[in-house]
Amino acid sequence: MKTIPTGWWPSAVSVTGVCLGLTLLVEVWVVTTTSGPSYSAFPVGVVTSVPFVVGLIYGGYWLAESELPPDRYDQVGRWWIAGVVVTVLLISVINTRVQPVSAFLVVGTVRWSAAIGGSVGLAIGVLQARAVLRGREAERIRQRRRQIERERDQLDEFASIVSHDLKNPLHTAKGHLELLREECDSPHIATIATAHDRMDTIVEDTLALARAGQEIGDTEPVELASVADTSWETIEASDSTLHVEGTRTIDADRSSLQQLFDTLFRNAVEHAGPDATVRVGVLEDDAGFYVEDDGPGLPEPELGDVFESGYPTAAEKPGVGLRIVGTIVDAHGWEITATDSADGGARFEVTGVEPTV
Repeated sequence: MKTIPTGWWPSAVSVTGVCLGLTLLVEVWVVTTTSGPSYSAFPVGVVTSVPFVVGLIYGGYWLAESELPPDRYDQVGRWWIAGVVVTVLLISVINTRVQPVSAFLVVGTVRWSAAIGGSVGLAIGVLQARAVLRGREAERIRQRRRQIERERDQLDEFASIVSHDLKNPLHTAKGHLELLREECDSPHIATIATAHDRMDTIVEDTLALARAGQEIGDTEPVELASVADTSWETIEASDSTLHVEGTRTIDADRSSLQQLFDTLFRNAVEHAGPDATVRVGVLEDDAGFYVEDDGPGLPEPELGDVFESGYPTAAEKPGVGLRIVGTIVDAHGWEITATDSADGGARFEVTGVEPTV
């Protein structure tokens, strides 16, 4: 059995409405210009048919332009046809019992019933299709929430392992290394100490990434300049300079936003050197903000990889710093891109940021 193409339904509805409208015009012309047949309810039938005929014509166009996916058209179309068939049969049975049957009466009955029944069926079909879509979307949201909860539990477990099972042995190793330093003088001690410090940094970065991967807290109106200044005070950049060239108030999780600035500022100082100049400002189209420096910049082939784990945050220091930035941006529903600054350094643009009203 052949199925009707889903894209055919909107056109069928509108064309049916046009045909019913033309039929109505012909009936009116016959009654007003000739001494042709008529029936007592004809004027009422004409008046009540018009809005439903117009509704069908527009309804088909609306269906094609609506948010309903084409795979729901069959459901809407079946309701439309059911409305036409049931109403035509019901009204035809009633009319044959209350007044003499004629060809003119049959045409008027079918036209009136098809217009009203089709419009009602179309409305029911659309409402049901929307209800199905809302149900699917609600289920998708529930599944996504359950997935987020599972991921959060896994991150919590991971963070616990990192913070206790890794940091405790590391602190023990550091303590014994200090005892060893007192007992003997070996060039290998400095190498071991450097490795311990690097391991400690990796642990802290990994914990930060795990925390950034969880859902952000409650957002609040936050002024960019205030958070940027606070963040700058927390990093070791006494010889570097921060210029805040514009500010705005946005909805954000203050703690996460400060962590974003901390990471970008440290990255700028590590790459550009101790006398770096860092700038923070608002994008020209007011769609977000940027952080840029006057350092050596990012190699062109690597611009799309800077937010992946393992990208070096400083010379020969692979880490997860910029991956943390990407995770915080994603958690807020924003987007971030890496490009070149006017001074040839690195520039990070955060877009999709809605200002507070």
